[in-house]
Amino acid sequence: MAASNEELRLVHTKEHVDLMRSTQHMDEDQLKTLADSYDSVYIHPESYTCASLAVGSVLQLVDKVMTSELRNGFSVARPPGHHAQVDQMNGYCMFNNLAIAARYAQTHHRVERVLIVDWDVHHGQGIQYIFQEDPSVLYFSVHRYEEGLFWPHLPESDSSAVGTGSGEGYNINLPWNKIGMKDADYVAAFQQLLLPVAYEFQPQLVLVAAGFDSVIGDPKGEMSVSPQCFSVLTHMLLGLARGRLLLALEGGYNLQSTAEGVCACLRSLLGESCPRLGPPSIPSDSALKSISRSISALYPYWTSLQVLEGGPLSDSDPLNPALTPAESSEELCEERRDSLDLTTGLVYDQRMMEHHNMWDSHHPELPQRIQRIFSRHEDLGLVSRCLRIPARLASEEELALCHSLEHIAKMKETEGMKTRDLHRLGEEYNSIFISTESYRSARLAAGACFNAVQAVLTRQVRNGVAIVRPPGHHAEKDAACGFCFFNTAALTARYAQSISQQPLRVLILDWDVHHGNGTQHIFEEDDSVLYLSLHRYEDGTFFPTSEDAHYNRVGDGKGAGFNVNIPWNGAKMGDAEYLAAFHSVVMPIAREVAFHSVVMPIAREVAFHSVVMPIAREVAFHSVVMPIAREVAFHSVVMPVAREVAFHSVVMPVAREVAFHSVVMPIAREVAFHSVVMPIAREVAFHSVVMPIAREVAFHSVVMPIAREVAFHSVVMPIAREVAFHSVVMPIAREVAFHSVVMPIAREVAFHSVVMPIAREVAFHSVVMPIAREVAFHSVVMPIAREVAFHSVVMPIAREVAFHSVVMPIAREVAFHSVVMPIAREFDPGLVLVSAGFDAARGDPLGGYQVTPPGYAHLTHLLMGLAGGRVLVILEGGYNLTAISESMSACTSVLLGDPALPLPPLPPPHPNAADSINKVIRTHCAYWLSLRIQLPESLRLSLPNPKPRGKRTSKGKKSPRQGNQCGTSPGQGSSQTTPHTTSQTTPLPSGGRGDLDLDDLTKGLVSLDLNQSTSANPSPASVPVGGARSKVRLSPMKTEAVPNTPEILQPTPDKTETQAVAMATSDPVTKGDQESGAVEVEGASGYSKEPVFELFCGNQDGSTMYVVDPLSWCPHLDSVTPVPAGGIDVFRPCEDCGSDAENWICLCCYKVYCGRYVNQHMLTHGLVSEHRLVLSFADLSVWCYSCQAYVHNQMVFEAKNAAHCMKFGEDMPLSN
Repeated sequence: MAASNEELRLVHTKEHVDLMRSTQHMDEDQLKTLADSYDSVYIHPESYTCASLAVGSVLQLVDKVMTSELRNGFSVARPPGHHAQVDQMNGYCMFNNLAIAARYAQTHHRVERVLIVDWDVHHGQGIQYIFQEDPSVLYFSVHRYEEGLFWPHLPESDSSAVGTGSGEGYNINLPWNKIGMKDADYVAAFQQLLLPVAYEFQPQLVLVAAGFDSVIGDPKGEMSVSPQCFSVLTHMLLGLARGRLLLALEGGYNLQSTAEGVCACLRSLLGESCPRLGPPSIPSDSALKSISRSISALYPYWTSLQVLEGGPLSDSDPLNPALTPAESSEELCEERRDSLDLTTGLVYDQRMMEHHNMWDSHHPELPQRIQRIFSRHEDLGLVSRCLRIPARLASEEELALCHSLEHIAKMKETEGMKTRDLHRLGEEYNSIFISTESYRSARLAAGACFNAVQAVLTRQVRNGVAIVRPPGHHAEKDAACGFCFFNTAALTARYAQSISQQPLRVLILDWDVHHGNGTQHIFEEDDSVLYLSLHRYEDGTFFPTSEDAHYNRVGDGKGAGFNVNIPWNGAKMGDAEYLAAFHSVVMPIAREVAFHSVVMPIAREVAFHSVVMPIAREVAFHSVVMPIAREVAFHSVVMPVAREVAFHSVVMPVAREVAFHSVVMPIAREVAFHSVVMPIAREVAFHSVVMPIAREVAFHSVVMPIAREVAFHSVVMPIAREVAFHSVVMPIAREVAFHSVVMPIAREVAFHSVVMPIAREVAFHSVVMPIAREVAFHSVVMPIAREVAFHSVVMPIAREVAFHSVVMPIAREVAFHSVVMPIAREFDPGLVLVSAGFDAARGDPLGGYQVTPPGYAHLTHLLMGLAGGRVLVILEGGYNLTAISESMSACTSVLLGDPALPLPPLPPPHPNAADSINKVIRTHCAYWLSLRIQLPESLRLSLPNPKPRGKRTSKGKKSPRQGNQCGTSPGQGSSQTTPHTTSQTTPLPSGGRGDLDLDDLTKGLVSLDLNQSTSANPSPASVPVGGARSKVRLSPMKTEAVPNTPEILQPTPDKTETQAVAMATSDPVTKGDQESGAVEVEGASGYSKEPVFELFCGNQDGSTMYVVDPLSWCPHLDSVTPVPAGGIDVFRPCEDCGSDAENWICLCCYKVYCGRYVNQHMLTHGLVSEHRLVLSFADLSVWCYSCQAYVHNQMVFEAKNAAHCMKFGEDMPLSN
């Protein structure tokens, strides 16, 4: 259906639309005259009709996609549109199809943010002109430019054109200055520039100007991009906007190349696996320069780009050695066939639940972990969509692929051990419990993964999910460690390589919150396995407390560069930080290895057979055969002459040439590198990296703490004294004077024997006592209560909320965009294994992070663009049953082809995450070319000084996120937004009043820095067991306070500046222990069977208050029943033992029992009755036994309010 006039005029002027309509009735001369008035245009009487149909086809797709009638779409129509401007034709284009589609989506479907991606080889200046002042549309164009020599020859096609006015920063140009750009160049452009910005922008609809004049063979574009590359680019974009992606054909002038490019995009839209791209997998120097220039131009406007610090990086040849060749191009095409008929494989066997802890039934590594995950898959209908793969026992020979025979034999002996011996053996390892079923369960876990990876490699399934336990990534070659007996992921990699028909490169991505020390040690000298780990490190104090988890551990020998650690320190990281590291580091490296492991070996082989051997045969014929023939015939004359000529004309010149290239030149290069390049690099690194970081650390670690202390003693305390004087001392003085002077005189004058005795009695009970109580309440009790509440409740909660809702989402995105995906793409693996621990998920008791299920889904989607989609997700850690069930289900859903749910708005990356990412980049750029994004160091220095999250200044260049509140993405809720908002401190109320309202105190939170801690959760060092390297020894420090829970250890929150006193254990710590720095040994992943930490808030009665970030929802809220008619008596004793020390009431049956630190009767009741939710009489908090977390939801408000009324005599204030 053709577009209407009103729809065309959403973008174009009425005059232009009317003129184009009139061309239907023009003669040939008129049409030619009109066409000549434009640039590169021809017009036919049917052009208007065709152009209107082209626009209409795109608008119909917008309707169907936005109403969920279709998931995505491709409009194969002409004429193209991206050059058309508001009032004129240009470059074969009459109407701007995608610009009209964007406006149509905004006006008809209330879309607020639209991303337009233009990969046509020509710059779409028409789209740029239309939206260059509009922050609701982000336009990205990658095009041939050649410094303005290529059409349309416009300076505004360069990277410096970033938009104007309120749209400044929303126009992204990536100009290529050379022809022949290849797949790796385009993939790097998307990975390291477009996707970080797009994830920050968070579009609700993605439109693609899909020109295929950059495909190899196109006569105009002269580029060398394969059709398959566009399948990968399309897959990348499908991770945005819930998969609402529309492609519209633009240019493309080689019919065969264009057809193959369109088909490749359609395959990805239909859900096929991404193909593996051919070599080279590293971007060219010219591409890296162009990408660096574009990032530099956009740097002031997008916080996702400001993760990169700038400054010089290594420019030497990469240090990675060449590997064995990958599949041939025929095999790369073959693996693509019939992938639509394949589904996701799922392996699960409940026999793995037999492994259990006989001494601690509440150990976090519960058998129910895998059962809950599988049940959630069933509830969501995922199991029926997957192909079930049977599990099997791994053989001892297969276990020996990674483990020593002694270790295997020792684990096998546990099947016949007595309980006492099992306990003793478990104590020999670091954080291990053993039962007689442990060996069998661990073999089942490994065997299940073997069957799954075999199904993936043989194309029985497209990808796979392994719901297995016990976990494996901590297991060393000769020792169990950290709940792990055999290293499942490492064994699966070795097994896959053993059954592969050809050399197989394997990427192991470990996103478990704990570093996989075992996996790293097994492969640290192996260049066929790339190990990438994103983990909590805390300067070596978080489990497994080994310096081997630091960023500078890159592998040994030929494995140097193939071990990449991204350690997080000092903040709770999340979605944004992970994704940014993923895009900027990991993916580029994954593809670069292909250059060194595929291209160079093949080139040498081809050169040998195509050049060297033919020349050798030719030389032999003329130098040997012919001379012999001549000698037989003319041995007395010809041979002497031939020998002399051959010596001077062949042998000597060849010898000289060989000597020059084989000896002289290599020695010269080596001398130059060690004598010139390296000394300069060291000097530059010292002045441009070390010194700036030292200054920054000094500012945050010394200056700011001193300033706060001075403010407290110079401002707060004088005001407090003044208020106390006027509010307490003077009223009491007046009252004393009245009773000490006036009243005695009155008594003397009055009746001494009758009136005065009565007056005294009446005055005491009716006047003195009421006034004293009122004065004490308002002048003493309420100020103290407000102060205690502010420091003990408001501030800790505010800091906790800030870390969970701000820092965590950013951490994830930053890490994946900046580190993981660049490295992964450069490595170009043939198989991707994910050590999928979900202990970084929200609510996990050990990890302390806040990664969301949609976050894990997006990471999985990005990984599916590697290895032809051959991805196997293997369960590792994760100890909140609800969190791991939802997170792993989200990964399986994406593997099945479902769109990933959108991420929450992502605020700026945390400085600690940026610091870790840049250290990784600087370390590994010597090995991986894709990491060498060169930015001027002046860029970083030109930005305003770093402020606490959410309080950026508005100095410097205008940004697309100006006015943006609460860290939301550009375009969300505002038509003019920038990443830097003016910070104005909101002072605490003072003066003029005798007391402070809690609301006034709360307002002060706006001006407080919620990210002061430098180490969020220092954990005790663990025993050096199981192959772990040298440990980091803790210095004496005060253990931070954490919330108490009735069931399991919760993560330690970040350091807060309160008046609280922390206690780390129930046993006293001697002074000697403190001075020596000795700390009790912690279990794997921070688990300990000792009592949980308690936060004492200094109440006068010695009571304890707890601060925790509750879940806003849990799946067991439906079990809450109405409050009984008589309400809730918070003074009822335990129904079993009569204790009133620490009682809880069940919100399902309203029975009262004591807590776990009394006689555990409520815990027993929960296990027997399966009633999940209970309410504490102490602090009125609600706990869910299944979710292992506190819950705050409107459904429990009735019960809380009833208890509050009984306890305090008034209704509980409403809260969100």
